[in-house]
Amino acid sequence: MKKIILFLALILLFNSVFALAELRIEAGIDNPKAHKINILELKVFNDGDTPSGETEVYYSWDCSIKSFPVPILEPGDYKTFVDFVVFPEAGEYDFVFEVDSELLVSESNESNNRIETQFFAKLIQISAETESDLSLSNEPVVQVSCTESDLMGIGRELDSVTGDYFRNSDGILLRDPWDENIWLTPQEGCGCGSTSLAYVLRYMTGTEFDQWDVDEQIRMAWGDGSFSDPFSIAHYAEGNGVHARVYVDGTVEKLEWFLNRNIPVMVSLSTSGSTSVLNGHWVVPVTHCLREKSEAPGTYENVLGIYNPWGYQQEITYERFNDYWGRQDLGEIPLWNRTYIAFYQGTPPAGMPEGNVEGWTSLKMSTAESISQFMVGIQDIGDGFIEMFTEDFFGGLGKLILGIGKAIWNLVVAIVQFVIALIVELFKWLWDVLKAIGCWFYELFGGSCDKTPYYYEHTMFSSHECGESGVFLNGFLLRESAGYVFKELQSSDSQPLFLYKMVSKKGEGINYVASVNPLTEFMGNKVVKVNNLGYSSIVPKEIDLGIVFSDANILVDGSIGYGFSKGDENKALLWTFTDIDFNGFASLDQCAGTRSFPFALSGGSDTIYWIYNRNKIYGYINKNEPLHGIPLFRFYDQKHQTFYPTTDLNEGINKEFSYSSLVGYLYSEVLPLTMTHVPSEGVCAEGKTRLYRYQNLKTHDYFLSTEMLSSTDLNFEGKLGCIDLCPSKCTVPLWEYKAQEKVMK
Repeated sequence: MKKIILFLALILLFNSVFALAELRIEAGIDNPKAHKINILELKVFNDGDTPSGETEVYYSWDCSIKSFPVPILEPGDYKTFVDFVVFPEAGEYDFVFEVDSELLVSESNESNNRIETQFFAKLIQISAETESDLSLSNEPVVQVSCTESDLMGIGRELDSVTGDYFRNSDGILLRDPWDENIWLTPQEGCGCGSTSLAYVLRYMTGTEFDQWDVDEQIRMAWGDGSFSDPFSIAHYAEGNGVHARVYVDGTVEKLEWFLNRNIPVMVSLSTSGSTSVLNGHWVVPVTHCLREKSEAPGTYENVLGIYNPWGYQQEITYERFNDYWGRQDLGEIPLWNRTYIAFYQGTPPAGMPEGNVEGWTSLKMSTAESISQFMVGIQDIGDGFIEMFTEDFFGGLGKLILGIGKAIWNLVVAIVQFVIALIVELFKWLWDVLKAIGCWFYELFGGSCDKTPYYYEHTMFSSHECGESGVFLNGFLLRESAGYVFKELQSSDSQPLFLYKMVSKKGEGINYVASVNPLTEFMGNKVVKVNNLGYSSIVPKEIDLGIVFSDANILVDGSIGYGFSKGDENKALLWTFTDIDFNGFASLDQCAGTRSFPFALSGGSDTIYWIYNRNKIYGYINKNEPLHGIPLFRFYDQKHQTFYPTTDLNEGINKEFSYSSLVGYLYSEVLPLTMTHVPSEGVCAEGKTRLYRYQNLKTHDYFLSTEMLSSTDLNFEGKLGCIDLCPSKCTVPLWEYKAQEKVMK
C-alpha cells in the first residue's frame, strides 16, 4: 500500500514539475476577394495543462506584417484576433502565421507554433445600384447598437408586470426587432404618420394613443388610406397638449441636435428613394452614434437608430438614411424638401430653432392639409351614412352633416390656397422682370449688374482611380470584373478581342457586340468599332468570356476565347458595365474611359452635386497597414463642403466632421542611422516623400501636397506622413480630384 501511495505521489510530482502549456494557432479568411476588404481571423489556443505566459503572435505576407500581444491563456482557453487585408490582384498569396517566435513560453511541443499557407483571392463581383433600386423594405433590419437613450422608449410596449419598458436582467432595453412582445401594434395601410405620431404622443404624455385615434382626425383611412401631411400632424399634436414645429431642408446633423436633447422628431422619408410623395414614409429617429465597421475593424461610420412604424426599431447608416430622405413631389409639382417635425411640451428648449416653413412651401403644406381634411370629411360622410342604418341613426346623421361641412369647407380652402399660390408665382415672375428692367436703367447710368460667375476649387483625395464611384459621367455603371486578358499578343495562344456598337438604319445605337473578327455588320445591322479589349486566350482557361459577356447583356459573335482568374504583369483586368440604355459594355479601363465623377454632397440645407475631375497623383499609398504605417482618414466638413485629411481618427470626430473613409496607410518618418548627431525630426526613407496638409483661407478648402507651399492665402497644417514616390506591388495611386463651385458675384 505504501508503495502504491509513493508511486502516485511521484506521478503527481512529475506532472506538477513537467506539466507545460501547449500553444496552437488557427487562421483563415472567409471567401477571399481581390480589390475589397477581407476579414482575417487568427486564433491562439492553449491546449496544455498549465497557463501560458504572455507572448506575441504575428502574421506576414507580401503586403504587410502585423503582430498582436497574446495574454496569459488558461488551459483550454483561446484568444481571437481580427484584422483586415486587401488583395491588390486576384491570385495566390503566401501567408506565415507564428506564435511565440521568441520562445517565451515553455511548451511540450514547439513544432506546431507556425503555419505557412496560401489564400487564393478571387475576382470581386461589383453591382451598380441606381436610385430606382432603393427599397426601404429590403434594407437589412439591424438592431440598434447605440447606447440606450430616453427616446428609445418610443414605439415600445410597457411590461405589464414591471410597468417599465422591456429590459433584460441587467436592466438594458431589449432590442430584438422581431420580438413582438416588445413593440406596439404596427401601422395598417398607409398609417405610418398617424402611427408614429400616436406613439410619440403616447411616449410624451403617458396617455394611450393609437393609429386609429389619429386617423380619425387627420387622414382618410379607408382601404390603405391617404398619406399624412406635415401640418395635420403638427396641429393634431398641438390639440393634444404637445407643441410641434415643422422644418424643411433638414440634415442628419440637424437631427442630432434634437436627439442629443431627447426631443422627439418625425422624419418624412421615401420608401423607394424616389421623389413621389405617394412613396412617403414617416419614421422617428431615437438615437445616433459612431459604429465600428464590421467589414473594416478600426474604421467607423455614423448610424441612426430609428423607430419604424412597421413595428420595430432598426439601425441605419447616415449614408443610407440620406438616400431615402429628399424632396417630395406630387406628380411634377415639387412639394417640400427633407421635411421633419420636432415635438416639445411647455417652454421650448433653449436654442430650439423656429419652424422654417414659409412662403410658397407653407402654402403648399396648408393646401395639403386642407385636402387631407377634405378627405377626412368624405370619410365621415360615408361612416355617418353607414351608422344611420346599422347603429345610431341620429349619431350617424350628425356625423354625416358635419362631414359634409368639413369636406365643403376644406375643398374651398384648398382651391383658394391654390389660387393664392398661382398669384404668388406670378408676382415672383413679375418681380424678376422688374429687377431686369431696373438693372438695365442702372447700367445706362454707369452702374453694373454683372452676374458673371467665378469659381472656388474644392479638393477630394482617394486611393480609388474612379473616386469610389460606380456611376460615371459618360452614363456607364460599373457591373463586375470579367477576368484577366493578355495586354499584348502572345504568339498563337491569343487573339485580339474587340468591342463594337451595333447601329440601326436610323443611326441609333442598339447594342454592343464582342468579337475576335473584323466586323462591319452583325445581325443585319451596321457595327462600329468602339475599342480593343486586349487579347483573349485561344486555349481554354478558367473563364469563358462568351458566357460572362452574355450574362452582361453583350452580344457575342461566335467564340471569343477565354480569360484568366488571376493576373500578372502580362495581363490586364477586363471590366463589364451597364450603359444608360441598360445594355452591356466592356472596357480595360475600370472607369469606362471617363476621368470625371459625380458626387452627391450634403452641404448646408441642400444636397449638392459636384463633378470631381481626376487631377494628379500625389504618390503611392498602401491599402494594407505596413510596418510603421500611419492610417490616412478622410472626413467631410459639411459647413464648407470640403474633405478633411487626418491621421488621427479622434481629430476628425472632435471637429464634428462626418467620417468618410480610411483611404490607406502612409509611412512614419525614420531617424537616419548615417547621421553623426540625432536630428530634431525624422526624415522619409529613400524613395518616399512627405505629405503635407494645407487649408485655403479664402475657400476653407483642405488639400494635400508633397511640397512646402508659401502663400498668405494658405494655412500650413503640418505633415501627415511619408508616401511612396514610385508604385510597388502592394501600393495604389493616391489621386487628387478637383471640383469647381460656381459662385455668382
